[in-house]
Amino acid sequence: MDLQEQEILAEIKGVMKEFGCEYSGVTMTKVYCEDGGRDYQVLIHHRNLSFLDHEEMTQLKARLYGITSGWDQMEFHYEFTCSS
Repeated sequence: MDLQEQEILAEIKGVMKEFGCEYSGVTMTKVYCEDGGRDYQVLIHHRNLSFLDHEEMTQLKARLYGITSGWDQMEFHYEFTCSS
């Protein structure tokens, strides 16, 4: 994992903490594209996600996409799981 990815991961974990999901499991899968870009599939797991309503989940997604939208040649896709 390079320095840029470590920064993004730390920011993701910070946002998750703000939404009551401290210590979330975060897995980033990276795919290198032919054009030199990178696509990331980010899987976030935390039990407390099941307690967020639709509006809170929308806000969470907006925050996450907001922190990862400014990186050149990097595209992020988020997926969430929780166990009850």
